[in-house]
Parts: sequence; C-alpha cells; structure tokens
Amino acid sequence: MEKQCRYPGEAGLVLPRKLVVSSALLSQVKQFKSLAVAVTDINPETEEPSGVIVLHPGDVSNLRGLIETCAQFIAADEPINGFPVIRIKDDEFQAVIAFTSRLVVAGSDRGLVKGVINRLQNKDKNSLAENEVFKTNTADSKSAMLYAFVDAQNALKIAYRVAQQEPNGMQDLMAAQAFLDLAHMNSISLALGTSADGLQGEFVLDMKPGQTNMAYNLLRTPPMSGRVLKMVPASSAAVLALGVNPESTEAGAQDVITKAQTVQAVTGMDIGREIFANIREVAVFAMTPAAKDGEKKGGGPAVDAGLVMSVGDPDKSEALWQYLLSLPAKAIGQPDMEPETAKIAGLDVQTFPIQPGQKVYLARTDHTILVGLTPRVISEALATINGNPNILSDKSMGEAFSRLGERTSVALIGHLGRLAMVAGSQGSAEDAMISGIVADAAEKTMLTVCFDESETNFRIRGKLSGLPRIDRIISGLSEKGMLGVH
Repeated sequence: MEKQCRYPGEAGLVLPRKLVVSSALLSQVKQFKSLAVAVTDINPETEEPSGVIVLHPGDVSNLRGLIETCAQFIAADEPINGFPVIRIKDDEFQAVIAFTSRLVVAGSDRGLVKGVINRLQNKDKNSLAENEVFKTNTADSKSAMLYAFVDAQNALKIAYRVAQQEPNGMQDLMAAQAFLDLAHMNSISLALGTSADGLQGEFVLDMKPGQTNMAYNLLRTPPMSGRVLKMVPASSAAVLALGVNPESTEAGAQDVITKAQTVQAVTGMDIGREIFANIREVAVFAMTPAAKDGEKKGGGPAVDAGLVMSVGDPDKSEALWQYLLSLPAKAIGQPDMEPETAKIAGLDVQTFPIQPGQKVYLARTDHTILVGLTPRVISEALATINGNPNILSDKSMGEAFSRLGERTSVALIGHLGRLAMVAGSQGSAEDAMISGIVADAAEKTMLTVCFDESETNFRIRGKLSGLPRIDRIISGLSEKGMLGVH
C-alpha cells in the first residue's frame, strides 16, 4: 500500500502522496446538469424577492428521487399544462413547484412557474435568451459553469420602487445616479468556468453611448500599444503593464520636445503632469532570481524588480525621477548621501541610496526611463531594448500575452512557478526549499488578467492555466520530512 503523509501533531488525519478524487463522486457530479435562479421583482413594502428556480438534475437519480419522495408530503395543486404541481404555503414562505419530465421548476407564484413551462413548450417566446440586452456585449455564457446577468434598466425600475419606501432611499438612489449614471447602464454580467487547460472568468459592464459614469470615466485608461512589454526581459516572473496616456502624433511629440525646459524646481503639479500627460505606458516587473552555483538559496538581496516607462518628454521625466529618488535619503535623515554614477551595459546609470546598503538605479535611453532595484534589472532591460529576447517572446509567458486585445488597457501576467522562486530567494533556506517544491509543481501555471475598456464597455478577463500539481507539492514536502510519514 502506498505510504501516506500525516500532518504533524494531528493524529488520525492523513494526506496521501497522490491525491485522488473518487470516480464515483465525479460520475455523480458529471451527471448533474444545471441550476438557474432568476429574480424577477422585489416587493417594495416587504423587500421580499419574487422569481423562479429551474433545476435540471440530469441523471443524478438519487437527487430527483429524494425531491419526488418529499413532494408527496406537500399539498398538491392544479396541474400546469398537464404537469403535476405542489404548493408550499405558510405565513412566512410560499412557493409553487412543478415537475416536468426533465426539470423541477419552483417559483414564488403560479404565474411565474407557468411562464417557464410555456417557454419550454414554445408557447411563449419572451425568454431571456431573446432579450437584446442579454444577447449583446455580455460575458460569454456558453462555456460557463457559473453565470450571472443583471438587466440594469429592469433592476433600476425595481430599485426606484423599493427606494420610495425608504426614508433616505430616493436621496441615495439619486446620488448613485449622479455618480454612476445608472440610466445609461445596459447590463452587468459575470461568467466563471473551465477551459481545456485551466480556469477562466469574465466580468462585463455594458453601457449606452453618451454615458457619464464618473467612477468609470475617472479610472479609464487608453489601450496599450505594447511598446513597454517589448522592453521587459524574457526572464521576468510577473509583469503589470498599463496604458497611461494616448500615444502622441509625430507632430505632437516634436512639439513636446521643442517646448522642453530644464527643470529647476519640481512641484506637485509636475508630478501630476508626468502622470496625466507625459507618461505613455508603464510596466512593473519582477525577474526570476539568477541561479547561484546551481543552488536555490534563500535570504538573497533585493528582488530583481524594475519599472520601465515610455514617455513623451524624457528630459522632464528624468529630472522628475531624479528628484523623487533623492527623497528617501532625506527621509532617513541622511541628506548628504548624494547620488552617484555607475556604468552598466556601457551606459551611465545614476544610483540613489534609499537606505544604508540599498540603492535604486535610474537609467534613460531615448524615450524610455528605467528604474531598477538591482544592477541586473537595468542590465537585462537595456539588453532587451537593444534586441535581446523580451517577455513577449518568452516560451512560457508568450501565450498569455497573446490573450491581450486591441482594447486592453491593463494587463497582469504572472508565472506562478517563477514567482515561487522569487519568494524563496527572499526568505530562509527552508523557505527557499519549500518555494522550490512549489515552483516545480507550478512550472506551467500562468495567471492572466486583462482589463479591456472602451467608451461603453468595460471587461475584465482572467485565466489560470496549467494548474499546479498538488500531488507534487505533497510528495515534495513529505520527502523533505515536512509532513511526516507513517
């Protein structure tokens, strides 16, 4: 019999070396078809919802048998279109339940249940599937295991009726209307499901043309061109990239250069101009630790992390970042710690002390500003800018970046195996050992999150592919004596 791993100090609780889910359990789960819940209205006075629940037990005979057995203890009601019906009614709860040949349909009133059955028999075409709002610009429901949809305008009508019964209800609703422009919302939808290689999800907020949603418009950013991603080294473990300002036209860019001035004193307004006018795109990245003597060691120096920015006016950006990076030395009471210049990859790079024994590096090349916590970050980023492989051509992470679209404004890509190595490099030798086990189990695990934005549509797409091998983690920890074996 295969040995099992025991949690230390917990007698009787064991973990197998290889975690297996019973096929009998999986077979029952696979046979279950679906469950749909719809809220159609809310009573303004009692705030009780009304709606329907449709259950398709599929071939899970035990579930259907249990429901039908319990049904005989409830009072029968008039059949609906020939199907048997029961009614549950007391002072606090009431429901009508019908049994078709395949489905169990429950509703807060008989009319709702009959409407479902009429649609099943094609006697009523007024279904959600035919709703124009549902059919356009919503999350993809075809492959979703869990799907949620809100018809915003119908929900707003219900909200108005409920708000009229509350002391401050209308005032709160008007405030929400002013800030979120509820009148121009079409729908909100969410889809969660699986794909051939992992898990995926999607959230969509769809609005009408002419919307004035302040929350969305204040945070909305332009689509990325992908320029900064071409400057991120291929060995990176994770990268967060976003568009900040639209790309200038060639004439506009030349005008910025013509008007460039030497910054003599940096003010708060200069910081605002940098963020809201000068920076085009930004990417923050963390690199996989460099191998040392073929071993994975913990307790290393600062993380090899960096910031790369594409800017319109590099002179002003460089001056501003020189000022900002000089502030830490003043904050720790050492204003005499002056920045120095170092030669990295043939380029003069400025170094700024941020604490005793720790520096940050600033480099500029063409319209690119680089900030790194280690010389390796600057060296590899400069090599990437000069033609070395970048994150887009990385064999492990390249596929994740292929999911970015024309409207993608923010992208977060992470290689979980490499991130485990980054975490291990900063801890103790034991932390490094655990991180190495996790890194091996997650060697193909990728997390991708994309924000797609347009004037009327906001979409968040996420995917976790190449799920980690949990059995490898258990086995690895056991072999290192961290779970115990009996």
